[in-house]
Amino acid sequence: KMLRVFVRDLRIENQLLTLGSLTATVAIAQLGGIPTPKLGSTLALATWSVWMVSVAFQFCSTLLALVMACESYTVFAAESRECMVPLAAGSDFARLNVIAALTFFVQPLFLVKLLLMFFYVAVAIEGVKVFARARAWDWAMGKNVLSVTGDRVPIDSAILLNYLLCAIVPPVGYTLLAWILSGSFVFTLACTFLLEACVLAAAGVVGLVLYLLSKWSDGAKDEGGVLAKVAAAVHDMTWWVGGNGNFTTLIFLALQTYLLSPLVVFGTWASVSAYGGEGPREFMATVALVYEYTFAIASELGWSPPSLTLDPSLVVGLPEVLGDYLAGLGDMPSADLFAGSQALDALASVIAFFKPLVCWLN
Repeated sequence: KMLRVFVRDLRIENQLLTLGSLTATVAIAQLGGIPTPKLGSTLALATWSVWMVSVAFQFCSTLLALVMACESYTVFAAESRECMVPLAAGSDFARLNVIAALTFFVQPLFLVKLLLMFFYVAVAIEGVKVFARARAWDWAMGKNVLSVTGDRVPIDSAILLNYLLCAIVPPVGYTLLAWILSGSFVFTLACTFLLEACVLAAAGVVGLVLYLLSKWSDGAKDEGGVLAKVAAAVHDMTWWVGGNGNFTTLIFLALQTYLLSPLVVFGTWASVSAYGGEGPREFMATVALVYEYTFAIASELGWSPPSLTLDPSLVVGLPEVLGDYLAGLGDMPSADLFAGSQALDALASVIAFFKPLVCWLN
């Protein structure tokens, strides 16, 4: 049961729903804009401060959700060690653990949290820029952590790039390097071409819808009436789609990384099966299982909810889970740790809906 929980985000409907949830999270964060802390206005400064604290809470909640999800898999691996299939005959390594070690940080369950944390950092930087702009401060210049010489760049770009290089590139880069050096990319190209077509088609549809909404709202928000208010709200959420700045580029890069992550997982899965000494029949059975599980919605006539949820009801049980977590991690089963991770994701989503209310108070 827990194994299905960890891999369910690889199902095609979950990939699409999680893509929608990620896009919705980005869009909702733009709703209402960022409160401007005007000079001489205590209320404006207070609303801006509450907005920034809310972003910080979202980051910390997602970070703890990532930690609990990682610990959940560690506990699960220990609980089910005796049941796992070895990598090869006589091997001390379990096949599932090898696949997890090679793909851990591009598994949708974990990658989504890394991308959300990166997005919250980008949003917080935009908030600081609004604060500086309201006081007509000169924007400082910084340097890339990897740069020894060369021109300086605006400090917001430097901070964002440094965070990317220090927090995202190492885990994701390790996985991609393992995917390339192990030859798993060959299996991705050869065995998952139908999946590639599906995810690229889904990305194209989502991108087209967002682009059309952005263009429509850009023209309708100045026409007056109720429709103009709706268009203004839509414009707040989708302005970044038609932009050409660093923020837009990084958001699209993050979404594309998520879309391609299942292909890395499936290619690695197929390569581990091949390298494990199985014959052609067993290897093709593995490939068939990949497709069967990915498109299980067609055979089961039912869908599996994604791990990234916007359900606020999960927050109710969060105090109890966190109490048990702080009291003794060693006593918590894998299922409870995963439930806590989901509740923290839901908390970050609830805060996302709270921030627009703060903006409207400004």
